[in-house]
Amino acid sequence: MDAVTVSLIVLVTVILIGSLIMTLRTAYWVKKREAVQDAEISTKVREHNLFLNPVFLTYVFAGVVWAGTIIYMVMAYS
Repeated sequence: MDAVTVSLIVLVTVILIGSLIMTLRTAYWVKKREAVQDAEISTKVREHNLFLNPVFLTYVFAGVVWAGTIIYMVMAYS
């Protein structure tokens, strides 16, 4: 792999980790905030609020695709 590919891998990794941290922080801030809710949150969502969050699941999916791409590139070009 050349320097451009390695640089892009590092950049994507930093963006993915930063985005995941900000998503988790936002979920934490919303949970801690004492705001009046308009509608009752279902028990299923309350018990598993992180894993039913579509933004978090998007980051998990993107991480899996990213890891698969990296593994493929290492196996194909090494």
